[in-house]
Amino acid sequence: MKKFFKYLIEYFFLFYLVNFFRLFPLKIGLKIAYFLGSIIFYLDKTHRLRTINNLKLAFTEKGDYEILKICKNVFINLAKNFFEFIKLPDLNEDYFKKNFIIIGEENLKRALQKKKGIVAVTSHLGNWELLGALVVKMGYKLVAVYHPMKNPFSDRFINRIRRKAGIELVSMKDSLRGGLKALKENKLLGLISDQDAGSNGIFIKFFGKEASTFKGPAIFAIKTKAPMILFNLIREKDDKHTLYISEEFQIKDDIYLTTELWSNEVEKWIRKYPEQWFWVHRRWHTKKKY
Repeated sequence: MKKFFKYLIEYFFLFYLVNFFRLFPLKIGLKIAYFLGSIIFYLDKTHRLRTINNLKLAFTEKGDYEILKICKNVFINLAKNFFEFIKLPDLNEDYFKKNFIIIGEENLKRALQKKKGIVAVTSHLGNWELLGALVVKMGYKLVAVYHPMKNPFSDRFINRIRRKAGIELVSMKDSLRGGLKALKENKLLGLISDQDAGSNGIFIKFFGKEASTFKGPAIFAIKTKAPMILFNLIREKDDKHTLYISEEFQIKDDIYLTTELWSNEVEKWIRKYPEQWFWVHRRWHTKKKY
């Protein structure tokens, strides 16, 4: 009962926070996000220190000042992501046409001609929530695998926003059955697979350090022969976005090698845009047992 009321209070706080900030036009909201992100950077010591430590672990060649600058911009980008996400139901086709550049769509169209669906790999880079909505606005059918939140009220609230953007959802526990069904129907199976995979993951070097990594993308691609493509939605300086759609990966009939293949590509993009990745996450939390 205590947990029930805790979740309920958290939900109402989220509900009123989201609906308050949704009152602002997105252009103003992004300016507010800049200041909110800066404030949270200074106030949230736990996540600030975790982000700094992760950045130092990944970029040993960078000095303290540069690390601190990237860290602050990480918080600002996350705040902007939040404002864009809550406005998803209000964003029309005209907004997407004016604020997005798409590079590599021919790769996606060519892969879909195989009628095996697409294993659409992405990461917590740029604005991954906006990425899903954009793919749907482009006219493609997307089924996204998501990790349910502990708070069931908040989970349903967040997923309503995603569904209003036209994204089909399947929870992690149902991902095998739902994923195979999506690929069979020639849809895009969206997998955000760059976080710590716990004891069930496979250990791949990520920024030179062993990191537990999800096997799902490799398993789906190898089992179904569906093309695997990497999607990256990058925020530009004017808060417009560029979507980069990679060529189809030449995957190996091996889970480790295939996982290493897409993970290495994800790392290259993060190195290019470090301020846009989710460094607040404990990516190297699970340790390899020898």
